[in-house]
Amino acid sequence: MFRYIFVSLVLVSTLYSYCREPMKPICIGSSTSFKTFKNSCRDDVEDYIKDLEKYTKCVVSESRNKIQEAIDSYECYSSGENFCY
Repeated sequence: MFRYIFVSLVLVSTLYSYCREPMKPICIGSSTSFKTFKNSCRDDVEDYIKDLEKYTKCVVSESRNKIQEAIDSYECYSSGENFCY
């Protein structure tokens, strides 16, 4: 029973743990757009930087989770368990 609950939690957490890279603001893509959106461009770039920081934290967290999963799998299989996740 415990293993079933554990596997369910792992699957649910994996489904919701995808890191999505933010899109670059349109105003820094071309000189025409920058001139048109100059007033709001600074705010857009600041928001983009905040989103990039969140994205970076997410990617680091995902990497740490993958490392821990590899360690846990290794330890389970090396202990002789027949049923490892």
